[in-house]
Amino acid sequence: MTRWVWDLESDGLLDTVSKIHCIVLRHVETDEVQTYGPDEIKAAMFTLMNAEEVIGHNIIAYDIPALQKVYPGFEILGKITDTLVLLLLVEANWERKPAYVTPRILRASRRG
Repeated sequence: MTRWVWDLESDGLLDTVSKIHCIVLRHVETDEVQTYGPDEIKAAMFTLMNAEEVIGHNIIAYDIPALQKVYPGFEILGKITDTLVLLLLVEANWERKPAYVTPRILRASRRG
């Protein structure tokens, strides 16, 4: 099974992002780490698009939409597991949710 934990670094928040600086992937079963610089982003996207599952923190509200904004046509074909959504499910009764917990994330966490 191809399951990747991943993160990206970019030049801004979602409304201003215009460049992806790097993407790092870690294969869940083998612990293999792959690092992609600015000229290798499309190779990382190919791996993510073809993975059976991708896992990351806030990837529903930021990382995936950021890639889609900078690289139109990018789409995850496999299962998406967002650890921020999982956190919200576990801590559903938070009195003070962090500012980055947007309505979009809350809707995704309710779909479960």
